[in-house]
Amino acid sequence: MDPSRFPREMVFLPGAVPVLSNQHVLNGDLEPHDHAFHEVALVLSGEGRHVTIHGESELRRGQVIVLRQGDWHSYRKCRSLVVQNCIFGEEIATNELAWMGAHAELVYLLARVGGGGGTEGPAVLQMPDDALKRSLAILRPLSKYAQGQGVQIRGILIGHLILFLAELSRHLDPAQLAEARRSAAAHPAVQRAIALMRDDPAEEWTIADLCGRLHGVDPSYFSRQFRRATGYPPLAWLTRQRAGVAAALLLRTDKRISEVGGMVGWTDPNHFARRFRSVFGLSPSEYRRRGSVPPSD
Repeated sequence: MDPSRFPREMVFLPGAVPVLSNQHVLNGDLEPHDHAFHEVALVLSGEGRHVTIHGESELRRGQVIVLRQGDWHSYRKCRSLVVQNCIFGEEIATNELAWMGAHAELVYLLARVGGGGGTEGPAVLQMPDDALKRSLAILRPLSKYAQGQGVQIRGILIGHLILFLAELSRHLDPAQLAEARRSAAAHPAVQRAIALMRDDPAEEWTIADLCGRLHGVDPSYFSRQFRRATGYPPLAWLTRQRAGVAAALLLRTDKRISEVGGMVGWTDPNHFARRFRSVFGLSPSEYRRRGSVPPSD
């Protein structure tokens, strides 16, 4: 078991509805990790710093961090940092929440084109106090009925989860809304290509390979649609995705740098270093060194 990943069995009891909310008080550091589920963290009080693929930022009351399955993060220098979590399994997103594909804001939060282990990292929102209080009231039943079973309990938990996600969607900033609408309008071929590259970043993908897997879609048309949806040409997006996956592996495993490169399709160490630096501005070794969580002061 990967010690840097929080597995489902550490969170959900067998047979329980995979939706819950709980509160944590953090002091000191929490090492880089990702999750085998979705997590939304609401900062209620205290001090601390949050670390993602983009670096460190100071946490403040009302900040909301939306961690999609596979996103990694860590906390540093926490002093009585109070965080309310909402956690739910991927099957909830793909089954009970399947209708969210018609709503750009919800797609952005949980199934954003290009998200989940790539260079985008977690979505971060800011809630005013009145919205934070509403959210806590909505989440209360998720704590009360946590680890429950049965149709009635499932209905209560899913219903309150939907209310919570709807509240979150009201607090996307203009840039996030623009990305949400652009991603939601992505051509099905683009969505499929992203899934293919995300699932197998080490494959030596070419435009011709992708179009062949997409039942012969025209390469020029596909490239235009891909850039419109993501802001990047397909292979430039793949470079960013590979770099993002490599960055997570550098921080949450002790694998050799050359091994990490090979896992994302960059078997030549020098090529790996150049491509990684083009995305993050640091070599893989520098990124790993700077990203290591030091002891708290």
